[in-house]
Amino acid sequence: MQRPISVPATLALCALAFGACQPTAERPGPRVDELVGELDLQGPTFAGQVPEGLQTVFEIDSSQVTVPPLSIDAAGDRVFFPLLEKPRQFADRAELADFFRDSFGALDEVADDQFAQTGVSQDATAGQEPALVGAYAQNGASYFYDPDPGVQYEIVDPLLAYLGGASGMLGVGTESICIDPDGECENGYPSYLEPRGFTTAARTLDVCGSTTYNGTPVCVRHHSFWHSTWFFGDYKRHGTNIRMTTWPSLPSTVLSAAATLRSRHLVGTAPTLPGFAYEVYGRAGANSVEMAFYCWGGCTYALQRATAVCGETTVSDPDINSSARTGNGPENARWCPP
Repeated sequence: MQRPISVPATLALCALAFGACQPTAERPGPRVDELVGELDLQGPTFAGQVPEGLQTVFEIDSSQVTVPPLSIDAAGDRVFFPLLEKPRQFADRAELADFFRDSFGALDEVADDQFAQTGVSQDATAGQEPALVGAYAQNGASYFYDPDPGVQYEIVDPLLAYLGGASGMLGVGTESICIDPDGECENGYPSYLEPRGFTTAARTLDVCGSTTYNGTPVCVRHHSFWHSTWFFGDYKRHGTNIRMTTWPSLPSTVLSAAATLRSRHLVGTAPTLPGFAYEVYGRAGANSVEMAFYCWGGCTYALQRATAVCGETTVSDPDINSSARTGNGPENARWCPP
C-alpha cells in the first residue's frame, strides 16, 4: 500500500533513520538506589532519616575573598540532600535574613559611589528593604529519594531546597509563603526537585515503523501536556494526544487517546479522580486525536487539585502499530508509570 507522496511540514520532528526515532539508552545514574538498598531505607530520604555521612554538606568559609564563601559538597556518596519534611518557621523577616547570613554566608549589600555613576540617588533607595548578596560553589549533584514508587529527584536549586524543603513553603510570622518558582506549592513536590530515572513516563515519545517511503519511515508522536495560566480566573488544560508526524494517515488508520487526571490531595489514597478518566477514538483516517480536560474561573476542585495527567495513546496502521504511556504535571513521576 502506497503512502501519499507529499510529506507534512512536521518531518523534522525525528530523524529519518528508523533507529533514531527510538528511545536511547542512558548511562547508569548515581548511587542513590544502591545506597537506599544498603541502608534499608523504607521512607523518603528526609534529613533526619539518612546518616550524616551520606548527606550533602553546606560549609561557610569567609576567610578568603577570592572564592565563594559557601561551598556545597555533594561529591562521592554525599548524594542525599538534607531535605526537611516540614516548612521552616521564622518569627519575622529579620530572622529569615539572619538565616541567609548564618546558613548561606550572605552579606548585606552596601551602597557606594556607584549610585552617582548610574544616576540613582541614595535618597531614592530610602525605605527599600536591604539586599543580601552571596555566592556559592557546588561539587557534585544531590538528590531526594521517594520510595513510592521509587523516584530520584535531583536538587536543581540547593538554596531554595534548603529553605523550603519538600513542601516549598516557609512560615514567616503568621504568614505561609510559597517559595516554589512555579508558584504552585499545593501541586506535589516543588519544581526545584526534578524527577530522574526510568520510573517516570515520558512527556513526549516519537516512534517510527520499519517500512519507509522515499526513504522516510511512518512516525507518530505520543504526547501529554499540562497547561496553566490566568486571565480573570484560572485557566487549566491538561491532556494527551497522538498525531502522525511524517506521513498522513491512511483511510484505515485509527488513532486513540485516553487521559486520566490523578491527585494525592483528595480524601484517601486513591490516585484517580472519580469521573475524570476518558478515552476517545479518532475517525478512521484522522491525522491526530486529542483528549483533554479544561476549566476556567475558580477551578477549585478537580483540575486545581490534580497533580498529574496520564495518557495512553495508540495507533493502528498497516505500517505502524504502537501504544505508549505518557505523563505530565508536577507529579508525573509519582502517578504516571512508563
